[in-house]
Formats: sequence, structure tokens, C-alpha cells
Amino acid sequence: MKINKSIVCLIPARSGSKRIKNKNIKSFCGKPIIEWVIKNVKKINTIKQIILTTDSRRYANLVKKYNVKVPFLRPKKISNDIASDNDVIKHFLNFDKNYDKYKYILYIYPTAVLSTPTIIKKSFYEFKKKKCSKLYPVSIFSPPIQHALSLYKEKKIKSKYEKYIKISSKNVTKHYYDAGQFYWINVKEFLNKNKNEYGYIVDKHNAIDIDYIEDFKLAESIFRHRNRIDAKKR
Repeated sequence: MKINKSIVCLIPARSGSKRIKNKNIKSFCGKPIIEWVIKNVKKINTIKQIILTTDSRRYANLVKKYNVKVPFLRPKKISNDIASDNDVIKHFLNFDKNYDKYKYILYIYPTAVLSTPTIIKKSFYEFKKKKCSKLYPVSIFSPPIQHALSLYKEKKIKSKYEKYIKISSKNVTKHYYDAGQFYWINVKEFLNKNKNEYGYIVDKHNAIDIDYIEDFKLAESIFRHRNRIDAKKR
């Protein structure tokens, strides 16, 4: 499959993660986790340009050996916990004054190791077909959110949605969550602030958003099994 040359891949990797120290470059099956993501992107034909947006010289130096460009260090004001992905994308487009040469952005997180080249390619087909402003992986809530419980003082349980207590999960509306892996973005639509977003459904084993060490270990186990990596050789 050939993807339009006007695509740029943007990987956001700030330093200072609190729950998992240096999460974006932490060793994952024997290599920095970001390296696996870069390798996956490089398997997508004609995505010739991969750019890292980071506030860390250490991260910048690490990825340069993979022919990833780091044209700037991201300002601290958009490298904190409250900075949004939109802030990061806007900064990149403002930095590159020739941004109109880009038609699409593949904005992929440095921990999206379970997003295979096949998933990325197929989602791009869907993105083009829908002609939308943004498309990203989503996965179904299981069990359904209608069966959610709340815990109060002394762990007293109360149903969040009592009218659904006796309704089978197969008879309630399905809800989905952002898998936290990557986004296909139409640059023109983004700049015009058009919001026409679609989801690309993936199974839960491809939808692990790594926030805690338990998530990291689970993703590593799935990745190792999928790629037949011997844990002893890590």
C-alpha cells in the first residue's frame, strides 16, 4: 500500500512522566518503547518523514539514529500535564511555515506499540473513505458503562444507572472509548477547526493506553507473545 507523500508522522514524547518514569523511552522487550513505534511507522510505505516533538535533548538524541527528525525542542509551556494534543500539533504547524505541503498528519504516541502497521494502514483507508477531519482507534467498553457502579464512604456500592440493573449487556447501547494510540488528522480541516471525527474499532488487546506500570506490563506481555520474543533475552 502506498500512502500519499504529503503525510508527515508526528510523535509527541515529552519528558517528566510521573506515574512511569521516562515512560516514552522505557525498556520494552529489550528496546526503548519508542523504537518499536518508529519501526512500525517505517514499515508504512511512503511515510518518509517522521518528526519527534519533545522537550528533552535526551529523547531527541535517542531517536536521531533512527533517522527521525527533531527540528526543535518543544517549549515547556506545552510540555506539561495540561497541554493538549491540539497545542502540540499547532506548535508544529506554526514552526513549519511550509505546513501547507502536508495534507495529513499521523499523530502517534510513543507508547502505541500494539498499533501494528496493518492497523495503521487499514485505518488510513477508512479515514480517506470517510473524508473526515480526524479518525482514531476506539474500543468497546466491556462490561457496558450502563452497568457501572459507584463506591461511596466505607466502599458502599450504588449503581450509577439503576434503570439498567436488570437489563442484559446484549440489550444496551454499545459505547466506545478512545484507545489512546494514534490519530489521523486532515491538516486543512484541523486549521479550519472543523470537527467531523470518526472511530476505527480495534479489539481490547490493541487498545491498551499505557498510564500505569500494570498497563505497561500487560502491553509488554501481549507484544512479546505476538512477536514471539523470549522474555529471557530481553
